[in-house]
This record gives sequence, structure tokens and C-alpha cells, in this order.
Amino acid sequence: MTTAPVSAAARPARSNGRLGAALATLVLGCYRPDGADLVRAAPPAPAPTPLAIGPDVSTAVWVAPRPDPVVPSATALERRLEAVGARAGDIQVSLGWNSRDDLDLYLRTPCGHVLSFTLKSACGGHLDVDMNVGRTGLSAEAAENIFFAAGEAKPGTYHIMVTHAGDNSGLRQVPFVIRVVIAGVAQMHTGAVVRGGKIDVASFSWP
Repeated sequence: MTTAPVSAAARPARSNGRLGAALATLVLGCYRPDGADLVRAAPPAPAPTPLAIGPDVSTAVWVAPRPDPVVPSATALERRLEAVGARAGDIQVSLGWNSRDDLDLYLRTPCGHVLSFTLKSACGGHLDVDMNVGRTGLSAEAAENIFFAAGEAKPGTYHIMVTHAGDNSGLRQVPFVIRVVIAGVAQMHTGAVVRGGKIDVASFSWP
């Protein structure tokens, strides 16, 4: 028996669901092989916005650190000491710095006493210049001075120290210069002291 061919019109129609998924595959590329519903991928996260640098207080602004001042020259220190009436003698130890901060000069003597702002006269020596004390009369051309008049210095070893006693400028550290004059011969030492810090500078002997 011969079977007549079935026309295309008489064939059962395919499910529109699978056809729709196939079409979506061409458009979106999101068709799953098992014929399940479409799965849409999550949209990509936006790129981070660069931080704007400007006057707005809500933005982070990097501020360059303030440069440290230079130490006074030997000539500048000499003029400074003359201006404040610093005295000299067999031994003269002077401190100079270029900021409004309060640095303090200490000198340990052979007698065991330490000359400073708390003990201004001992073992034949005297602290006669003490600057930038407190909050008034501050100077960015500061100096301190200890001297021993002729014949007053005791024999032995002397030790110099510098402390940072008061921050009046916001500097992280303060450079300084020490000048030691022994029997007319000068020696220079430089250093820097941090806020609230103390530094040993040098030692010398007399005579």
C-alpha cells in the first residue's frame, strides 16, 4: 500500500517556546541548551570614578610637607648674638636656629651641674641669652648663649645637649647650629632635633 506524502500544511506545528528561545540566542546569546528560560547576565559594574582634587572639603587633598629651615651661618649667628648682648669669655657655647620654636641649650659641667634655663649660673658659667620662651616675643632668628668669664671655667670635660621644649611653628624637626669658642678658637656643630626630643651634640675639654 502506498502512503501519500503529508503536505507541509498538514504537519503539526512546532512549539513556539523552543523557537522563541532559539531566536533569543541569536539576539542576546543567552539561550541555555536545556531549553530553559532565558538567563540575562548582570550588567557590568561601572568603572570607579577618579578622585577629584580640589577645594571641595569632601575630597582628599595631599599637602606637601613644609620644608625644614636651614641653620644660620656663622656670620648670621655672630650678628644675632651681638644684637641680644651675648657675652663671651674663656669658653662660649652658643645655639642658633631659624624658627619660632623653643629650643634649649644644656651644658653639663665638670662640677656635675647642668647649665640651662632651670639653672642659669653654676660652676663658673652663666646662661645669659634664652629666647622663644612662652608664647610672646617669639623670633625666627633665635639664639641662646652660655659663657664662662676669664678665669672662671673649671678644668674637665663639658658636654653639650639641645632639647626641643616648645612647638610654635608646626615643623617636624628643627635644624640648629652650635658654636663653641675656646680661648678664641671657634668650632661649629650642626644637628636637628624633633619635637619634644633631646640630642647630644658634642663634648670638649678645658683647658
